[in-house]
This record gives sequence, structure tokens and C-alpha cells, in this order.
Amino acid sequence: MFGLESKDYEPEKLDFLRRLAPEKPAFTIPGAQHHIMLDQPQAFATAVGAVMAQWYAEGALG
Repeated sequence: MFGLESKDYEPEKLDFLRRLAPEKPAFTIPGAQHHIMLDQPQAFATAVGAVMAQWYAEGALG
């Protein structure tokens, strides 16, 4: 998870992560910089919830 406005975010990094582990979630949060949970707390919580729901559906969480 990258903040789309972060100085650390580069599309090439996200592409690399997606190629390295295509089964893992890799995405950006619009309007956030480096501290996603402070910049966009609702979007952060929604993203974490969605990832965890997917893991649960796949049986990874129980």
C-alpha cells in the first residue's frame, strides 16, 4: 500500500512488487502521502478491511 502523493511512491516500484508477488495486494491510496493512516484514515481502514476480507475468503485467516 502506497500513498499516491508520497515521495516514496513510484509507479515502477508498484509494478515491480506486482511482478515479484502477483498474488499479493499492491495498490495506492489517493490523497495520501507517506503516513497513509493519518492522511486518509477512512481509505486506509477500508483498504485494510478489504485485504483482510479477501484473505479470510481464501482461508488464510482461519
